[in-house]
Amino acid sequence: MFVASDESHLEDDLNSNADKMSRSLAVSKVVLNAKEIEFDGLAKDGAISIYATRQARPRTLWRRHTGAASPATVLGHDQAASTIAQALNITGPLTTY
Repeated sequence: MFVASDESHLEDDLNSNADKMSRSLAVSKVVLNAKEIEFDGLAKDGAISIYATRQARPRTLWRRHTGAASPATVLGHDQAASTIAQALNITGPLTTY
């Protein structure tokens, strides 16, 4: 993941690496003072038995990533993780961001 502190820095990186980008790319603007949510859990047969969520404050304004991140609330994130575990019938550890 690449992080940029302002639009100019982001534009410079995108222009300098345009020929190297061989797959899709997502760019998101981080909301100042927002928190990122990480979910770690353990599931058996698609049912989450124990989990923990962690919130962190990012220190950047812009970031380039693979598109795995999306805005969510803690409650929404927990529900999304449960839906994923059920749909994939996960047995074992899982982590979402």
